[in-house]
Amino acid sequence: MERGIRSPRILPQGITYPAYGMDLSTSLTWNKSWTAVLLLSDVFNTRRFGNTIQSETLFQEFIRRREVRFLRLTVSYRFGNAEASLFQRIRRSGAGGGGMDMGF
Repeated sequence: MERGIRSPRILPQGITYPAYGMDLSTSLTWNKSWTAVLLLSDVFNTRRFGNTIQSETLFQEFIRRREVRFLRLTVSYRFGNAEASLFQRIRRSGAGGGGMDMGF
């Protein structure tokens, strides 16, 4: 779960509105190869951005939405197995020592 909160900021001629929203996600892995992730963005449909500018001759109120609430499903498949012995062989052979050995 991700929550984002931005408090009002003071501008030279006005203020920004507070911005807040919450995302919710869950994942499921089966057979050690398949993974599904379900994401709901802006759960309460409250994510808005805006500001008020006020001077002697102007009053402007601006509110916008960058994106609306959406639901996304991602399914991925992992090919092969992670082989830890490969990393141990690289470490033992001396390669990967930071890239500083030029062999001169």
